[in-house]
Amino acid sequence: MRLLVLLLLALNGLYFGWTQGWFAGLGLAPGALTEPQRHGQQVAPERIRLLAASEARQLESAAAAAATASAAAAAAGSTVCLIGGLFDEAKARTVRQALEQAGLPAGSWVIEPATEPARWIIYMGPYPSADAVNRKRAELRGIGVVYSPLVNPALEPGLSLGRFASSAEATTAMNGLTARGVRTARVVQEVAEVRGFQLRVVEADSTQRTRLDELSRGWFGKSLQPCR
Repeated sequence: MRLLVLLLLALNGLYFGWTQGWFAGLGLAPGALTEPQRHGQQVAPERIRLLAASEARQLESAAAAAATASAAAAAAGSTVCLIGGLFDEAKARTVRQALEQAGLPAGSWVIEPATEPARWIIYMGPYPSADAVNRKRAELRGIGVVYSPLVNPALEPGLSLGRFASSAEATTAMNGLTARGVRTARVVQEVAEVRGFQLRVVEADSTQRTRLDELSRGWFGKSLQPCR
């Protein structure tokens, strides 16, 4: 087997040398193509011509326009699920009436009950002044504890050391902070559970998305979001 491999390597080396003309002195070299032969091997050489600069620019513009049109067609043909809310029953009636007047196909959207869950935080505060809050921030930085601003104005001035979906999760995390030297934090509910309605548009094309964006800004002050 080893002898066969060496033989193949030797033959490959000889073939490469022959193609490169290394053995031309021995009368062993591939025949060189003459210009007529090269010309004859071209495919319809008489039809080949160089483009003028203006023609090249026209071709580039046409290709770019075709690509843009193709992308626009693909976007127009695609649909996406959108969602918005939470809102109360009175707003639900307003949204339903507006969608019916906008002519969105029946079955392409639904107004459904929804719940925004409560949120719990590890809370420090309220403090008597902004200076007291700043001193507490510096103290927390000194022991490597991350904090964030509050969302609920009723808890100001104060700090949040983490947000959680349940009181139990927040309590567990607070115990870990206590072991790191945090002494005056406690678990409080930052946001209570809210029940209401949400709008779900199952399949919205590009035209409908534009119209829905206008309507949702009037309803919610922002655009609808992609469904999760």
